[in-house]
Amino acid sequence: METDTFHVASSPDSNPVIMHDHYVSQRHALLRREPGRLCVEDEHSKNGTFVNGKRVGDTPVAVEVGDRIAVGKSIFKVALADS
Repeated sequence: METDTFHVASSPDSNPVIMHDHYVSQRHALLRREPGRLCVEDEHSKNGTFVNGKRVGDTPVAVEVGDRIAVGKSIFKVALADS
């Protein structure tokens, strides 16, 4: 991640914009880099955000390398950036 926050949504101002997936809300999920960890939170999306198949509630969830984040029908795998 190049920034401390990363929006996953269908809105044109998000990063990335997911337009091909009609199950992704305009403001769907937020990834946030915090000291020593990466967290994901749902932004009150219609279809929910999931980490390894478990729905993310109102509390942000810490994710680790290898975890899978699902928004709509799109799935992202957490990985380390190449050095």
